[in-house]
Amino acid sequence: MKRRNLTASALCSIALVTAVTTGCMTDRDQRVNLDQIPAAAKTAIEQATTGGVIKAIEQEKEHGSMTYEVKYMVDGKRQEVKVTADGKVLKKECDKE
Repeated sequence: MKRRNLTASALCSIALVTAVTTGCMTDRDQRVNLDQIPAAAKTAIEQATTGGVIKAIEQEKEHGSMTYEVKYMVDGKRQEVKVTADGKVLKKECDKE
């Protein structure tokens, strides 16, 4: 009986790992480059990050719309800005340290 439970648990674990690694989870973030995003979003990002160094841009789908979350550094402080594909700034955050 213990062997059956162990086998069932192992099969469930394998199924879960397979689902995750094959892309069944569709709303995962994807890293992109600045030249891969729409012009309006690119312009908004360039304006929002003036004087900073972009470290990463993540493309994600939120409520059916594409957004871009940008992590960047200004004067040694980590900052983030999130914009829509049409260039609207949704949020801007900076570390207070």
